[in-house]
Amino acid sequence: MNPFTFRSWPERRVLVPARAAVVLLTAILGGCGGVATGPTSATPSPSANASASDFTVVSTLHGLTDLPHRIHWVATPSGSTSDVSEVDFLIDDQSAAVEHQAPYSYGGDASWLVTSYLTPGAHTFTTRAIAVDGRTATESVPAAVKAAPEPPSALAGRWSRSVGGDDPGVWHVTINAIGWLFDDPHDGGQNQDAAYPAAGKVMIGGSILEPVLDEYARGGAFCGDEGDPDGVFSYSVSADGSLLTITADAPVCYQGLVEGTWMREK
Repeated sequence: MNPFTFRSWPERRVLVPARAAVVLLTAILGGCGGVATGPTSATPSPSANASASDFTVVSTLHGLTDLPHRIHWVATPSGSTSDVSEVDFLIDDQSAAVEHQAPYSYGGDASWLVTSYLTPGAHTFTTRAIAVDGRTATESVPAAVKAAPEPPSALAGRWSRSVGGDDPGVWHVTINAIGWLFDDPHDGGQNQDAAYPAAGKVMIGGSILEPVLDEYARGGAFCGDEGDPDGVFSYSVSADGSLLTITADAPVCYQGLVEGTWMREK
């Protein structure tokens, strides 16, 4: 069994590497399953913030006034991709991600903008495209987010379990309104999106990407360079609340980490 540590995306510069060592986990079960859940992204308007140079950018957030729990944030600059140097994504004027390759997706092609960590209320989501000749196009979307729902009370709190393999150690997970916040044995960490589709079920999604770029160190991927698939798990908590048992409903590449029995920490 491979050690469960985080793989970051240095070539795409969407976030800095976690402090943990970087190891790809797809060999755990061979292949990534899971189910896609969550709201669909909005259809972008054909134009936004046209400049005198006619270099423009529009994103999937265009026209939205309220954002869901998660949404694909994808930018479409005008013209050919060969004309585009990079696309920057900013939240409240803080840089959160940079993309140099099309499709220009926040956090990677399989990733989501997850709003659970943001304070409820209005925020500004800015997409900035920079052309190879220096022209700049910007779209700013003021939109509100709602307070993230709390997890089921039986799950809330901090849990730990020992993981074996080539790099054994104790993993921890803190379950709260933001999601499932994993800590590895090497002082690294990754915050995962989570939702609860039914009683005794949890959907664990991709990592939560936050500003500030090059300072935020709790992101990456378990399975590959472009984000993790959604995985649905069944869980049960012992009568005394001390043990959390989790099983995967279908194979998913990080189930070897999540699946098993976790002990509640005092």
